[in-house]
Amino acid sequence: MKKLIINKIGVLGFANFVAILGIVTGAIKAVALPVLAMLASGTAADVNAVIKGVADIVSADVSTVVGYGIGGWVTGAVYAWIANIVLKATKGFAIETK
Repeated sequence: MKKLIINKIGVLGFANFVAILGIVTGAIKAVALPVLAMLASGTAADVNAVIKGVADIVSADVSTVVGYGIGGWVTGAVYAWIANIVLKATKGFAIETK
């Protein structure tokens, strides 16, 4: 077994990673959940009404996706910064690999 010691996390890389997770989460919240709710409510009888409803829902929640992305980036940057302080104080942490 090899021992890998993590001493530092790249702040920008981690912030970008968490931002992408935020965008995906925002897209699920803004698109998938409202569509599933509309289908479950039984208002999907008319195809044109469904298309209009989905378009209205998605266009109304675009700011949610952007907000989750920005919030994810800021959160990721702060967590990486804090993690680097903790990793410096604890001299890193070890991961065993094969």
